Amino acid sequence: MRGRMNDGPLLCGATVSKWVFEGKVKGTEDFTDGLENTAKAFIGMLEGKNFGKSIVRIAKDY
Repeated sequence: MRGRMNDGPLLCGATVSKWVFEGKVKGTEDFTDGLENTAKAFIGMLEGKNFGKSIVRIAKDY
């Protein structure tokens, strides 16, 4: 038997996707500059010192 409770994850995913597309929900990124700082960024991530996605930027051209 399939009820409304089983549809929850699908409906939630569709709703959140819509909010992201509309700009109502935005991701957070934590940038660390320089390949030489990769270990520092990784340790900071493990210690919970970053917010959102942790990214090591090796070139500022992007």
